[in-house]
Amino acid sequence: MHTLLGLGWDEWGSIVAIVTSVCVLANWILNKTVRIPLNDLGKRLSRFTNESLKVRQQNADAMNAIENRVIKVEGRLDGHDIEFKHLYEKEAKGNEKN
Repeated sequence: MHTLLGLGWDEWGSIVAIVTSVCVLANWILNKTVRIPLNDLGKRLSRFTNESLKVRQQNADAMNAIENRVIKVEGRLDGHDIEFKHLYEKEAKGNEKN
């Protein structure tokens, strides 16, 4: 009978069958307890990330719109300041004449 490392082929076949069944069982347990739940978690996290990026983009767009409005209002206020300054100077000249 043929042997390898002191064990016969039937004993090696039994060892390979046991190791294979343990590996298959460990793989099944890991799939059920770790990989599948984490895969679902990864999908949820990527959806959350996409939604948060959309919200951040919307907020940035809103901030840009508000900033543009503020710039327009500041321009109007500068115009009013110039007009008030002109009216104040006109009033001051009118008071000097009186």
